[in-house]
Amino acid sequence: MNDTLYVTKDFNDKLDVTKKYKVLAINGNKSKHIIKTMMDYRPSDGYNKSFKYQLINSSSWFNMMYEFYFDSDSIKTITLVDSTLHSIKVVCRMLDATPVKDKKGIDYDTQFGDYVKIKYFEGKVALLKISSFHGLPIIGKMINDNHYKKALKEIEDKNIQTTIIDLRNNTGGDAKSGYRLVSHFINEKHKVLIQRNKGNTFKYATLKSKIRLILNAIFGNLFSGRMPQFKDRKSFVTIKPKQKIFTGKVYVLSNGFTLSTASNVASIFKYKTNAIIAGEETGGGERTLNAYFFPKIKLPNSKIEIQIPQYNIDLNLDGTIGSGVVPDIKLTNNFQNIITEGDWMLNELIQIINE
Repeated sequence: MNDTLYVTKDFNDKLDVTKKYKVLAINGNKSKHIIKTMMDYRPSDGYNKSFKYQLINSSSWFNMMYEFYFDSDSIKTITLVDSTLHSIKVVCRMLDATPVKDKKGIDYDTQFGDYVKIKYFEGKVALLKISSFHGLPIIGKMINDNHYKKALKEIEDKNIQTTIIDLRNNTGGDAKSGYRLVSHFINEKHKVLIQRNKGNTFKYATLKSKIRLILNAIFGNLFSGRMPQFKDRKSFVTIKPKQKIFTGKVYVLSNGFTLSTASNVASIFKYKTNAIIAGEETGGGERTLNAYFFPKIKLPNSKIEIQIPQYNIDLNLDGTIGSGVVPDIKLTNNFQNIITEGDWMLNELIQIINE
């Protein structure tokens, strides 16, 4: 939180985290310096910070970034001070860079496919969790849309007047699937602009990327739904509202891991519907972002391989270029929220809705 590191979970169960241990240093590197280094060198969309803070708060990502920026020794000496200013030193091995699930997830009431789930709260509020917009080209888009239809119909059949669409930790996926979701909520057509970058990527692309660039040139519009405008390398996707749109009260829950297509969806909800955005600023851009295809190129002199995005999406909204989707209701965490079992952000939003 801010420029301070706290111990919120000890996977070895040796520390009482309720004592609010503050990390003063790791191997002599002060916490403020660690955070600043990670924030300065970790890229994000524009000047967004919520994505970076989410990475730092992730045990696996923190370990990976610390060893990259500071040292490769997995044994760390961590200097801690508790809320009574009692100082101790702990020698431990950092976690492997793999995700750690240390909190029990929500038991959902209904599930449609792998990525669409519903949880009901006291028959008054429905939580519609969209964990990903992943989907196979063409067929996947239709399947996902069918899941959205079924989920929204179930909510309406139960006469639930308030729905929370949870996009937290949704890192994106198929853009057309995201647009199909919002088409159930918007009441007028909306056109999204897609600009193809003009750099000479093909010349320096790796062989695998050259093949993908050729296939993308042939089939890209078919899979993405883009309507090409070859003269200026621009194309458009038109989001059309469904004949029957969802009219209940809608809240959209987001955080720093709401990325790519998910941030697109949150932005369209904010500017084209009456939905209320709650939580944290999205990690993905509010108005523009790179998308679709990221071929790998090899720099001719250094031989370093990097990825260059081929497309830029402009959502054609009033959003700010360089920031994520800023919530209407900011739900800010604190130490007690973090160490408490359960979904504090969701619980806080439901309490606000009930009040």
